[in-house]
Amino acid sequence: MRKSVIFKLQYFFIFLAMGAVAPFFNLYLKKIGFSGTEIGIIGSMSPIVMLFSQPFWGLICDRYNARKKALLIAVFLSAILNLSYLLTRNFYSMIVIAIVVNFFSSAINPILDSSTLTYLSENSNDYGKFRVWGSIGYAFSTLIIGYFLQIAGISNMFYAYAAFMLITFVYSFKMPEVQRANVNRGKGHVSGLLCNDNLMIFLGIVFISQLAVVISEAFFGIYMNTIKAPEGLIGLAWFIAALCELPVFIYSSVLLEKFGSKKLLAFAMAVFAIRIFLYSVLRNPYAVLIVQSLSGLDFAPFYAAAVTFVNEHAPENLKTTAQTLFNLIAYSFSSIAGNLLGGRLYDIFGIQIMYRYFSALVIIALFLLLIFVREKAGLSDQS
Repeated sequence: MRKSVIFKLQYFFIFLAMGAVAPFFNLYLKKIGFSGTEIGIIGSMSPIVMLFSQPFWGLICDRYNARKKALLIAVFLSAILNLSYLLTRNFYSMIVIAIVVNFFSSAINPILDSSTLTYLSENSNDYGKFRVWGSIGYAFSTLIIGYFLQIAGISNMFYAYAAFMLITFVYSFKMPEVQRANVNRGKGHVSGLLCNDNLMIFLGIVFISQLAVVISEAFFGIYMNTIKAPEGLIGLAWFIAALCELPVFIYSSVLLEKFGSKKLLAFAMAVFAIRIFLYSVLRNPYAVLIVQSLSGLDFAPFYAAAVTFVNEHAPENLKTTAQTLFNLIAYSFSSIAGNLLGGRLYDIFGIQIMYRYFSALVIIALFLLLIFVREKAGLSDQS
């Protein structure tokens, strides 16, 4: 079997597993009796653990050149330990399980990404051709597993996750043990980033907007359940969103070249504000399916443009550090705050009023972007 096929299959099955649990996990917690605040706290464990676990796994992989072994351990234990969620309905036990499970599961994607990029070496622009198989797996999983859970019961999502991860575990034995070349790229001081006012303002705006993104996705299953959508329809909604993102990701470089990162970011944020505002007024789940198609016009261009903006504005010797900082703010800090704040707002105001507040928050972030963030003149480093 060609090495490239092994990597693509790993992306497919890993995201197949993620699609079996991620869209339905908070709905499962609600159905077994947890409040919105408790759901938010449990959900915040993943990004909190990620802050510490990913540097640990990265250090192990780089110091001992053990990506393949680390991936095998993380995939296998993630598959088995995920079943522990079925053993309890106690809030504090759930927190402990979430910490342990996420310690291993949070390592999987970074290790696979690092291995893939090292394998591609100078052909790293082909990364999207590998990563797209993850999106295909996620879309396929949300559709099929959603209808499966509607028939078999929502708790069976943990068995589906374990099965897909164990398939990944088998394929991981075939993965080549790639080694990173020793390249001296020079070192830069992080103060070079912290003193960049434009970049710091941008990252602050990312934090504000991502609060809304995190809570919109985390509570989407609960929202759909509130408006009487069965699990199959929830899975279909996630399938539509993932499917609509694919062409935008594929042609993102063309859009960036034509409009630039700031304009594309502003467009994506405007679409997202509209999308979650529509959630706040719609009570027909089939109408929500139509609204879900807007996801391709907000998440995909936002992610592509944000990564490009950070790359454009970071010093040459601090680009990797800048991307790490962006990911921490966009997917860890905002996720922690979003889960905690969103869970509390859900308990106080209900799901649709909560969405309305977060729609307003995105609009505020959009105006801050337009007023305070400067586009880089003479773009020459587009991704």
